[in-house]
Amino acid sequence: MNKHPLKTILLAITLLLAGSWSSAQATIIYYKATDLADSIIGDDLWQYEYLVNGQNFLTDQGFDIFFPVSDGYQNGDLDYTPSSPNADWDVFSIQPELSLPAPHNGFFEAVALVDNAGLNDWFSLSFIWRGIGQPGSQAYDIIDTDLSIITSGRTVPYNPNPSVPEPAVWLLLLPGLVYFGSLVDTVLKVNPKWHNRPDKPHGF
Repeated sequence: MNKHPLKTILLAITLLLAGSWSSAQATIIYYKATDLADSIIGDDLWQYEYLVNGQNFLTDQGFDIFFPVSDGYQNGDLDYTPSSPNADWDVFSIQPELSLPAPHNGFFEAVALVDNAGLNDWFSLSFIWRGIGQPGSQAYDIIDTDLSIITSGRTVPYNPNPSVPEPAVWLLLLPGLVYFGSLVDTVLKVNPKWHNRPDKPHGF
């Protein structure tokens, strides 16, 4: 039987919050969308740029960023020969296809050629935008060497001057919880019979 349930509860809370903080540091793909000079009348030419953070890519791992047919993308809308950001990556595009019995989305794919592939440079792809307004966030998959999906998400607008976020409430409370748990442990070690007192607070 656990003689110190409060300590157990505090430890569980600490581990839970630490896990929440860890999961919050997941992969982020930032994007910038730039309106380019149109090379063909009637085709609205744009360029996406992507900066990847929070993911260590090994050889043959990579990521896909999708251009769905539901957003109006058509075969030929994506640049056929995008440029690699550096020698660590191979990049290419797959065109959206509407003529098949089961239409499929287009996507931009980047595959790491080495372990710990460099992520300091921006990936980029020019494309024809057929939507209203300007292009926005896109779905992406992080792909493992066996082509299984490691994680998925959506691209986030790049902000070169982000404001410093206020710390979460639980981050402010965490040191106090740890200190209180240590204090309880010290009291019990000094006087181990204390937890048997009839007037002790409930939960100790």
